[in-house]
Parts: sequence; structure tokens; C-alpha cells
Amino acid sequence: MKKKIILLIIAAIIVAAGIGGYFYFRELVPLKPQPPSPPFSSEFERNAIDKPPRPPERARPQKEIAQCGDNICDEFEKANPNACPADCLSAQSSRPSQPTIPSSSRSSQSSSKAQSSLSTTESSSSAPSLQSSKPGTSSSKQSSSATAISSSRSSAPTYSSVQLFDSPFGFVQGSFDTNYKFDPSYKNMLDLGVHWDRPFEGHVNTMWTDIENETTGKGNYDFKKTDAALSNFKKDIYLYFSLPIVNTLYGSTLSASNPDGSPYPTDVTAYKNFVKTIVNRYSDKVKYWMVSQNEFDDMEPAAKNLKAYYDEGFDSTVKYAKAACEAIKEVCSDCRPVLGGSVVPLVSFSKKGDTISTPDGNSRAATSDGIHAKLVPAVKESCKNLVIDYHFWYNSDKKDYKTQRDIIDKIKKIAPDLEIWNTESGTVDGMKDITEFEQARDIVRLYVYALSYGQKKLFWTNTLEYDWTQDDSNAFDFMGLINNPKNKDGLSHKKLSYYTYKKMVEVLEGSDWDNIEIIQENDGGYIYKFLKNGKPAWVAWNDNSAEKQITISGVNSSSVKITEAVPNYSSGKDVTNYLTAFSNKIVSAESGKVIIKIKDVPVFIEENY
Repeated sequence: MKKKIILLIIAAIIVAAGIGGYFYFRELVPLKPQPPSPPFSSEFERNAIDKPPRPPERARPQKEIAQCGDNICDEFEKANPNACPADCLSAQSSRPSQPTIPSSSRSSQSSSKAQSSLSTTESSSSAPSLQSSKPGTSSSKQSSSATAISSSRSSAPTYSSVQLFDSPFGFVQGSFDTNYKFDPSYKNMLDLGVHWDRPFEGHVNTMWTDIENETTGKGNYDFKKTDAALSNFKKDIYLYFSLPIVNTLYGSTLSASNPDGSPYPTDVTAYKNFVKTIVNRYSDKVKYWMVSQNEFDDMEPAAKNLKAYYDEGFDSTVKYAKAACEAIKEVCSDCRPVLGGSVVPLVSFSKKGDTISTPDGNSRAATSDGIHAKLVPAVKESCKNLVIDYHFWYNSDKKDYKTQRDIIDKIKKIAPDLEIWNTESGTVDGMKDITEFEQARDIVRLYVYALSYGQKKLFWTNTLEYDWTQDDSNAFDFMGLINNPKNKDGLSHKKLSYYTYKKMVEVLEGSDWDNIEIIQENDGGYIYKFLKNGKPAWVAWNDNSAEKQITISGVNSSSVKITEAVPNYSSGKDVTNYLTAFSNKIVSAESGKVIIKIKDVPVFIEENY
């Protein structure tokens, strides 16, 4: 008995000692979380972005994203992984907010993307047909068959800053409200998973005349408005700015009241000093700068002042583009100049004698070298790591997206080693009887086709429709992915194209953009193979009016998931749940092949494990 009592006393002493030791050492060595990496290296951006801590009693609504960049991976960001990847990555590892731009090669890193749970499989031998989501009489065509599956995923993808920087997805003026005021939350763009924006200069006050003018006096710069505008930008939004040459303080006569005036200033040194100052000031955030006046071109004719750029001022154009390139190089070694943006690229990049396609389906021979065909060789030596920007808008003709190849081929002919962008593109909905379905369908075809031929970026025009004309006669009033209620139709809902764009980014973001394989481009069938984290994904569509059978080879899994790119609704206003909006199914693979039938709606084909 005494022995048992002694043992109990010893055990009690050990337990008490253990508890005491725990609290003793807890006081000596408190656990501290690792602080997150600062979002920017410059003092300006660090001070501008940092926000005071949120009061604990203010709960964050699930759908709010106004605090993107707070290093908190909240429920909304978990459910929408592309919205604010840095917040969810900060808990895993520290990383720079701005990647170093490779000088000769682009990163193809990607991260894994878990596959969704699927219900049943269907044999490929029967060549299953995917229903087209072209709108019919029913507002919803959600399949009730056993092969229909949910598009929800078991885990969310995350991307590094280098992957986001290399991403081809972007918008021109991607964040503004219906009053055309800049919206710093980037709510829609981040929801779409997009991280590249080309803001209008007037919204961010980056024009030369905004910073050096009659009020400041020559040689003096006022960046207060520019600093204030840029302080609102999220750390995972990457920017592309232009450097317009117009400044009446230095002799430019072109203005809104004098559209026939000359854009050229008389002091190239003053312009060069301005470029060096603004590029150096924002070099931590902005890595690409347009070094030629936006949209000067040999149009036939669109604006009277364009003649000054071309016939009367080519030497001046060359001089100022070279000055900008040299200024950028002096203050920012990893910044790159962009020669942009041609609005009639088939003409602008043509050499004398080249065939030029016209919208009516005819063609003609170029009678002289286009402006960019002359300009690129003239500035190339001064503009190291030059990027070529062109603009192209799609007429929703089934063959029109192929025009991009003609443009790309012409650019490669005069500049085979230069990177190619398109920072203004789009097609309409609600104009010329073009439907929401057609706009959504054409987004995928435009992006995939251009990227397959080596183009590196394509910026859509834009998230929200413009409202430029009272009679809605301008095509830009119809290009956005979200209806603007100020337009005549009064609509305000997200279009089918909004959800298609989001699905495209979800499936393709993080791909090796330098290794897209063209599998088929004949008989109306188009198949393209992407590699993401070493795993293939295919995009396919059919230009024929009738259903077409296609074969996908090189499948490493026992089955594939096939998702139609356009939601199963007549209009985006009917979409209430993004996760269940798309028709999809599982199809078994046999001997590494899948045979399916498709119509005109593009499909995403992913291996299923």
C-alpha cells in the first residue's frame, strides 16, 4: 500500500514539474510569426500601400476584396485563388513583389492545380458529343446525364510573381467605375484572375503635361497627383504606361482645340530628362513604357494630326523614340521600351508589295512601306529589348481571328527577334446582331490563336463597357465584359464573356507560354496543346456549321475532363453560380487517345487523375 502511495506521489510531482516547465519556458521563448516581406522595395510604394490594422470588431465580409495586399488569406481569397495570390502565398514563403525580367528567356514555372472530383466516365469509342452552349429557347441547358460533373476544384492554384508577370492576360483601363473614375480595388480584374493593366494616362496623371507645365515652370516636376494615383495600386497588379511627347510648354501645338497642330516639341533634351525622372521614380512598379506616341499610324485618314506623324515628322518620331529608349536604359536596367500601338497593323507593318487583307475579304498590295515597317529598323539599335505593340479588333466573323497571324508574320518579317504584344483588342456584344454567346466564344479563339503563334500578351478592351456616345454608335460601348447601365440598353449584368474569360484564365494561367503546340488547323478543326506544371491541357473548337469529330492524342491519364468554354445560359444575367455554370463531362481515354465531337463553342480538355 505504502509503495502505491509513493508511486502516486512521484507521478504527481512529475506532472506538476512538466506543467510548470511548460509555462516557464513559454515565458522565456514566446513564439512569433514571421513578418511578411514588404510588398515593394521603394520607400514611396511601401508607404503608399501599407494600411493601418483593421479594428478587430470589424468583420470582413466574405466577398470583399478591398483589402487585397493585407497578407490575410481570407475566405473570399481562398475561394477565388487568382484574386490575391500574394496574400495566400505569404504564409507559405516570402517572395519578391516584382520579378526580375529575364533578358533572353521567360520563366515557364507553374504550380500544380488539383483536379475536381468526378462522378462517372464515358467510353471514348462512342465519340461522345458535347452540346453547344449557343443559346436556344431555354435559359439553361445544364446536363442531367450521369456524365455531367461539377466544375468545383478540390484545391486552389497559386502562382508566383514571375508567373503573374509573364501572364498574357490583361486589360486596357481594367478598373474604372461607371463615372469613369479609377477604381483602385481592381475588384473585377482580380476576380477574373488578371494582373496586367494599361491604365489611361489621364486617370493616373502620367502625361508629361500633367507633371511639367506652365504652372510648374520648365525643369520643375509636380508628381503629387501621380503619386496619389499610383499609391492605390495593388502589389500584384503590373502596369504598362505610355510616354506621350506632346507638351505645349516646349512648342507642341497639337491640342483638343487645335487638332491640326504638330505633336512635336522643340526640345528633345527636356523630354529625355522627363522620361528619366518618371521611369526612375516608378521603376519598382512599372517595367514597360511606350516610347512612341500612341496610335500614330498611316491610317487612311482617321485624324488630321496623323499626317504630321507620318509624312511630315518621321525624323522627329525617330528622334523622340530613340531619346525615350536611351533615357529608360540609363535609369532602369530591367525596364523595357514598347513601340506602340498600331491601330491598322496590316498596313503599318507591311513592306512595299506585301499583300494587305481588307475587312471586305479583298486584298491589295502595299504601295509603300508602312510607318512601323520603317520605324522599327530606325530605332532598333537605340531601343534594346524592344517590344512591339499593335491593336486589333475582331469583327466576330469566324475567320477574322486568323488575321492576327498575318499581323504577327508581318512583324516577325521586319523584327524576327522582338517580343509582340497586343494591348487593345476585343469584340462586341449587342452590335450588328452579335450575341453574348459569340463574344464569349471569340474571346477564347482570339487569345489561344494569337498565343500559339508567339504573341506574349493580349489586353482586352475592357472589363466594363464604355459609354462614349449617346446613340451607342461606337463599338467600344459594346466591348466590355460587363454591361454599363449608362448605355441605351440600360443593362448592368456581367456578360457570358466575363465568365468565359475567368474560366480561360483558370485553366490556362501558369502554362509554359513559349511551348504551345499547334496540333490541328484544318478542315475547320482547331486543337492547341498547353503544358502546365508538366501536364498537358488542350483547347479545341470547330469553325464548321456542323458537328465535327476530333481526336486528342498523347493523353497520359485514363480519362479526361472536357469543359465547354461558354456558360450554359442565354445571357450572363442568368448565371448565379460560376462553379456550376459550364457544361462538362468525363470521357475515357483508350491507348492515350480521346475521340469527341464538338460544335462551334471552344472546349478545354484536361487530364483527369
